[in-house]
Amino acid sequence: MAARTMEDRIATAADPARDFYERAVAAWFASGVEWGRERRVGGGDVLALLRGMRDAGVPERWCVTVRRAIKLAREPLFVMLLLLGGETVCTTQIRMTEPPEAKLCGGVPSYAYDKHTRLGLQALKRFAKENEAVAAVLNEHVADFRGMAALNIAAFYTDGALVDVRLDWLRSDEIEQRGICSDIMQAGAPPFGVAPLREVIASNLAHLNQIRADLIQRARKDRGDAGGPYLG
Repeated sequence: MAARTMEDRIATAADPARDFYERAVAAWFASGVEWGRERRVGGGDVLALLRGMRDAGVPERWCVTVRRAIKLAREPLFVMLLLLGGETVCTTQIRMTEPPEAKLCGGVPSYAYDKHTRLGLQALKRFAKENEAVAAVLNEHVADFRGMAALNIAAFYTDGALVDVRLDWLRSDEIEQRGICSDIMQAGAPPFGVAPLREVIASNLAHLNQIRADLIQRARKDRGDAGGPYLG
């Protein structure tokens, strides 16, 4: 894709008959929006890409929203919304789901204490050591030095990333599962270890939430905090 012309990239991204994942890469390279400090896609033309996607049927309001989002935060994830805008025009439905029950920890739902917080990381480390089922899956499927990284991201997808109202479309489940598996594999789990790791975390989520609650209570006691949320 890097060797193609800008016109070629936009035409590929806008063609609904092409492979969805090829279109995603084409849109990314056409946009020029890098991932963090990477220098992978080179120069791009966001406005030309937006015009091409609009002409291919992506709603005008959707394109405007994507342009604003890219201005606010240059993230490739926003570029991917252009493809979803075309895919979801006629195939959407609302699905109501019921995420796992959360435990309130100092007034904050337990899923907020994930790998992005200090106390969340502490809880996950204890979880890996104290829960025999989780430890067994990690020992079987993940190299020692990658175990916590894989557990952290898998736990995030078990409770922290879930929503109760979601927009579904024809391929949303397939692409979501590919994305989740890719994240967990990048963290260190092999392809055949992703499902067992997610399943064992879901089966033992009550234990993880109890560890989170214990750590929050101890932290608040050490601080002499009588009440109120504590994010760690």
